[in-house]
Amino acid sequence: MAENITSVLDRLERASSGQRRVAVADLLHAFSGRLFGPMLLVPALIVITPVGMIPFVPSAMAAVLVLIAGQRVLGSAEPWVPRRLRERSVSRARMVTAFGRLRPWAQRVDRLLRPRLDALTTGPMQRALSLVVVLLAAIMVPLELVPFAAALPALAIALLALSLTANDGLFGIAGLAVAGGAFGLLLLV
Repeated sequence: MAENITSVLDRLERASSGQRRVAVADLLHAFSGRLFGPMLLVPALIVITPVGMIPFVPSAMAAVLVLIAGQRVLGSAEPWVPRRLRERSVSRARMVTAFGRLRPWAQRVDRLLRPRLDALTTGPMQRALSLVVVLLAAIMVPLELVPFAAALPALAIALLALSLTANDGLFGIAGLAVAGGAFGLLLLV
């Protein structure tokens, strides 16, 4: 069974015991194979929130989404992170404090998400879902002209990102259903 988010946080906290600082590369390695989902989720959530109403924010987040999902479509197993960022470090005490704040949210997410219908989220389907994310990000740009419209493809991306994070095909199906609505909305605009 796949490791849930809470257990990844716990494992990283245990592995870093005795260290004063933890490198960003170590944090990225702890989420090995599951980074694309969280990295897609953050920009999608920004567009869904009221911040997404600020002009050009959906377009900027769409560019970020295309860069991240595009790497997966092209076959990258891990998202590229600049060397300077990977080499940075954070104090272990600060990391433990941050994990303490994240843990309740991770536990809530872990209750909703679980590996199921994994045929929809593994192998070539990861690349296919990433291609859908690229297409959804592309339609966010023209939909930005209609108030709140860019939030629909962003919601689909958020569901697909959660699906990729937890190998949860049920969330993938929900994301594809919302994606269908977003593409339909584009036809109406």
